[in-house]
Amino acid sequence: MTKELSSVDLFYLTREFQQLISGKIDKIYQCEHDGAGEFLFIFHIPSLGKKILRIMLPGMLYLTDYKPETPLTPSGFCMFLRKYLTNARLRSLSQFQPERILEFVFEKKEGSYHLIVELFSPGNILLLKEDNTIMSALLCKKWKDRDILPKKPYTFPQSPYNLFTIDAQALLGFLSSTDKNVLVTALAVDLGFGGKYAEEISLRAQLDKNMAPSSCTDAQAHALIAARDSIIRQVRQAGEAAGGYIIHDIHVRDIRDNGGAVKEGAIREVAIKDVVPLRLLLYEKYACEEAAS
Repeated sequence: MTKELSSVDLFYLTREFQQLISGKIDKIYQCEHDGAGEFLFIFHIPSLGKKILRIMLPGMLYLTDYKPETPLTPSGFCMFLRKYLTNARLRSLSQFQPERILEFVFEKKEGSYHLIVELFSPGNILLLKEDNTIMSALLCKKWKDRDILPKKPYTFPQSPYNLFTIDAQALLGFLSSTDKNVLVTALAVDLGFGGKYAEEISLRAQLDKNMAPSSCTDAQAHALIAARDSIIRQVRQAGEAAGGYIIHDIHVRDIRDNGGAVKEGAIREVAIKDVVPLRLLLYEKYACEEAAS
């Protein structure tokens, strides 16, 4: 079951979240989820009504109708967000590609605010001024390549490759230089596809996911890019429509008597293996249920 979103998942969700545009923030809550930060942003959207955006750091967010219990006393950071964002209207939201970062731009009479949600470990939420100066952050820290501190400019992480735009020639160069030993790991970790979509791309390109990246030919690099493009095309065709697929893992086992003999009938056990936005070859042997949201 997916516990952290990949850049591809976020690409899909960004399109679904466009329905929040023009909505106003009604309430903000900070909860706890397994010791990590969990936030609820409750929107009121013209013609749609209430929508709840649930953010579960470090790596998950989605729209829901369910509001869990919230603390009676809000945290200091939650109060800070409420101060600046309550009744603010969402004007735009976008993914900073290829990273797992969402940027929400809110507008109030006194000006605009940018809410940054970082969905990579350890996860973070930041509020910025219009000029990208950090006002406050859930996690303030100095890193080797950037500082997340109040009054400092916010800088997006810089990746050497963009999984959404890399071409076959650049991919071939990357695969010849990566220190990863197998193709699927190089695609998942170094390019940021995540394990699921790295496997899916290998399948669509008809390549052995365990092949050495350095052995990839020009034709195979083009096949990988074509596979990547087919996934992106599926996402774009979905548009802003919510929905996806629930993947079921079904096991059938015999019923036995006390002596171990098989009795007539069987027990059918069904477990949810994953929830995905697209039909994937990776799960073609599993039962697939279309979901509205």
